[in-house]
Amino acid sequence: MKNIIYVILLFISGQITGQQDAPCSFESPPNFFENGLRSSSEDTQVVANDLIVSPGDEFTLDYIEVQFFSTPLLVDADISYYEDDNGLPGNVLNSMTDVTPTSVTYIGSFGLDSWQVKFELPQFSFASQGGEATRYWISITMSNFDGDNGVFWETKSVDQQGLQPAIFDGSDWMLVDTSGGQHLEGVYIFSGECLLSLSDESTPAIALYPNPVTETLKCIKCEEATEATVYDLSGKKVGGFSDLSEEINLENLQSGMYFVELSGPDFRRTFRIIKE
Repeated sequence: MKNIIYVILLFISGQITGQQDAPCSFESPPNFFENGLRSSSEDTQVVANDLIVSPGDEFTLDYIEVQFFSTPLLVDADISYYEDDNGLPGNVLNSMTDVTPTSVTYIGSFGLDSWQVKFELPQFSFASQGGEATRYWISITMSNFDGDNGVFWETKSVDQQGLQPAIFDGSDWMLVDTSGGQHLEGVYIFSGECLLSLSDESTPAIALYPNPVTETLKCIKCEEATEATVYDLSGKKVGGFSDLSEEINLENLQSGMYFVELSGPDFRRTFRIIKE
């Protein structure tokens, strides 16, 4: 019982002093089937929408809910997360292929049928960097039952959330052309928890990826961390690392969920990690 209580405390309180967890989401609701951008797994074009993490905060994504147009039923998706590179998707942080939706719900027709698609995903954290607001990007391409490229991520022209969607044309990323003066925005909900900063002075913006992990974890902004400790769900210590200049090797652990606690002279933060 003592170990179980310890794990619960890690989950709820294992974080930087002066911060708290809270449900939060980045939402861009629909506007009556305005339009869409082709983003099919059967096509070279990829569409990504951005999200901005506030200074000192960390957003942990739990699920995505999006709307797509396609006459045949939607089947699965490829989903990627990116760093920002001067207002466009940059380095890939995590990529998942053939992701099966949790639910696909028919909601109407706009020439093509409109579907609300939900993905419950392994948790992934997007942290603000350098105490500043930090932009990230999420791309989704979907396949339908017929295997054609007639799949479109729904867009709208109201309620601007960030930058207009970015499009990868097979060679380069570019923002949707809005030279006509109309802003475009994808329809989505990126939902999870935020580690909200109450006092972000001297807060190291640390993140671990990929999650899920197969063998090794990489750590962003680990310069101030001096130790990493790995616990299983019973609270038992199953690994420890004192040199975080290299990747954290978890290849000897069995598949399942673990807690990785990073600590330094003035902070402690715990991440939930899934080992594949």
